[in-house]
Amino acid sequence: MSSVASTDLPSSQCDELPSAVDDHSKLNILVLDDDFTCRTALRQMITRLGHVTLEADTGLAALDVFKNAKPDILLLDIHMPEIDGIDFLIALREAENEIPVITMSGGGPFPPGVALRSSLLLGARQALPKPFSGDELDLAIRAAIKPRTRQVRDAG
Repeated sequence: MSSVASTDLPSSQCDELPSAVDDHSKLNILVLDDDFTCRTALRQMITRLGHVTLEADTGLAALDVFKNAKPDILLLDIHMPEIDGIDFLIALREAENEIPVITMSGGGPFPPGVALRSSLLLGARQALPKPFSGDELDLAIRAAIKPRTRQVRDAG
């Protein structure tokens, strides 16, 4: 597992973040997930919710997105090669980037609830065990843009 230097990460870009999602607010949502099928499904869900999807399949690709776009929310998979979601989240926070983060996990070496709870302790706003519905994603997005709300949906 490689690491990302915190100096490589952008500082907070959330100055103009909407205070609530309504029918007229479009958010730029960066999906960081190494699984193409997952990114495709998430893009479809996010589009149906009326938002714009930005995509990255690695932490380094996500850094390029941060340099070229202004995501409002990061939807972050926990278990990925190169740098996992937990390490990416730590590096973001060390760089003082306070973008709202929604973590997601469907497996890996630990039960999803363990990794997701850890992500909340590290600053994620919301955490979703995979699979989840479009309605659950919508609720997580709405909650994530509100300051200091953190919650894990019960995994079962």
